[in-house]
Amino acid sequence: MPRKVGADLEWGGQNSCSGTTSFYLHRIRVQLRDTCLQAWCVQYENLWAYTSPSSQNYSRVVNVTADSWCERTDGRRYDLVATVTVKSVQYRFNSRPVDISNCNVHPAAGGV
Repeated sequence: MPRKVGADLEWGGQNSCSGTTSFYLHRIRVQLRDTCLQAWCVQYENLWAYTSPSSQNYSRVVNVTADSWCERTDGRRYDLVATVTVKSVQYRFNSRPVDISNCNVHPAAGGV
């Protein structure tokens, strides 16, 4: 789950397989999204996305971590969307939304 540390928002994801993946692609892509804090705010904006490094593609454990600078002081509601690829099959997971005060992350230039 995203969390504020100093002037940054830290976020990321990890996935592990119980067996060997030496012959199968294993990758994770994590996307940071946000919306406003009011009850009517249900549509999320895609902010940033990162994929685990290619050096982990056939590892048992894959992870990606990132930090994004909190640009403004108003609060936002954040969630993560993780897409895990195992044996050429993609699985999608959504985190529980979390409200973070005093942190508004600027979207990536050119979109995600």
